[in-house]
Amino acid sequence: MEQRLPEEPPSPRLVDRVRVFDRQGLAEVFDGSFDELYLYIHALVADHDTAERVAEDTFGRILDRLPDYAGDPAALEGWVLHHGSEAVRRVPRSALAGKGIREAVARLGRFDHEAVTLRLVAGLEASGVARASGRRTSVVLGSLVTGLRTLRAGATMLNPLSLPTQQRQLDAALDRLLAGDTPVAAAAWAPLVTDAAGLLAAASGLVDLPREPAPPAVRARVRGRFLAGAEERRAGWFHRTYTPAEVPGRKPRKEPSRVSNATAMALAMVLALVAGVVLAVAAAFSGPDSAVYGLKRASESALLGLSTNRVSKADLEIKLAAERTKEGESMAAAGHADLTVQVVDAHFDDLRAAAADLAGIPLTHRDRVWKSIRDRLEADASKPVTDLERILTAAGYKAQAAELKAAYDRFQSDHKEFDKQLGVGAPAPVPSAAPGLPQPLATPTK
Repeated sequence: MEQRLPEEPPSPRLVDRVRVFDRQGLAEVFDGSFDELYLYIHALVADHDTAERVAEDTFGRILDRLPDYAGDPAALEGWVLHHGSEAVRRVPRSALAGKGIREAVARLGRFDHEAVTLRLVAGLEASGVARASGRRTSVVLGSLVTGLRTLRAGATMLNPLSLPTQQRQLDAALDRLLAGDTPVAAAAWAPLVTDAAGLLAAASGLVDLPREPAPPAVRARVRGRFLAGAEERRAGWFHRTYTPAEVPGRKPRKEPSRVSNATAMALAMVLALVAGVVLAVAAAFSGPDSAVYGLKRASESALLGLSTNRVSKADLEIKLAAERTKEGESMAAAGHADLTVQVVDAHFDDLRAAAADLAGIPLTHRDRVWKSIRDRLEADASKPVTDLERILTAAGYKAQAAELKAAYDRFQSDHKEFDKQLGVGAPAPVPSAAPGLPQPLATPTK
């Protein structure tokens, strides 16, 4: 599969037209993006009926988000594929059971799924994926490496602490794979990446996924429903923005008082503040099965983003990993097997991130605080998950228990690697004697 190149740039005024739900502009967006979107969706679901539902869901959400679109006209197609990726992830896993690599891809996390599928199935470049999803290119490359490592389950030579140079080399190798090279030949472009051939072999499974274009009847149905929905939204937009013409000799309607407007705005701000505080408190005590759990994770990500000291950040990541452990225990006890697996995966990811932050500290700056945090990391990383496996197995969730064990085995493989970088198990250096003083004897004399 080769990477796609745009045949001709869209109209510069296209974005302005689609924001007001112009029919011709929306038809141009549909005709320019539907074929690639449907091929992408069909490659991941392997079923025309499911692909039609996912495509219709994608264009419905595009109508909801078009007024807020702030990108370039040339990036519209990638933006549509980004929403297609979100729609594919909403397909129930049971619909993909027994479909090989498609089932494995469906188990990836949101950002890993988006980076892997848009890069390898849709053929977007990493920078294009970043523009479509609103993330940085370096973050997309990190998600891409993580996703491929997950698909390449069982490999013991992988290093989770990949450097930016290794990520760029792997991305260049993926370009060669998309251009038609074999995984072994493409691996020559990534000499610094451990097990590059294995990662590229996993990637080739996605690149070579069979896909079929949409039947004419399917294309016509989705297009008709998309444009019909656009007409409804255009009517609502017109009524919201319509301003009657001024008639000479007729007094204009009296505008509301500024005081009343300020009072209403202040009241709205107070209500919003109270609602935000209540929601934040509810999120802090929520679990993975709660509707506000996403707010809790978002606040944790914000705290990590504000931390500039790598040692303090590692300390926070270890605390968050401990919180994930408690959540995993509660989810297992409640019988939420899939949520248990997801929470444990997040627990291991937090520990990997903490190890990466600690490993980035130079040897000369590794003081007692650094060592105490490293010891806490080692204590948490050494804890088994046999209790959770036993609970899930006893409740009849043997498949999820097996996933839990596989995730633990992968993490322990990574654990050995970052132990070397953190100096775990290395003998403590013996201080040398000062010049002119006798050296200590190897064995004491009587």
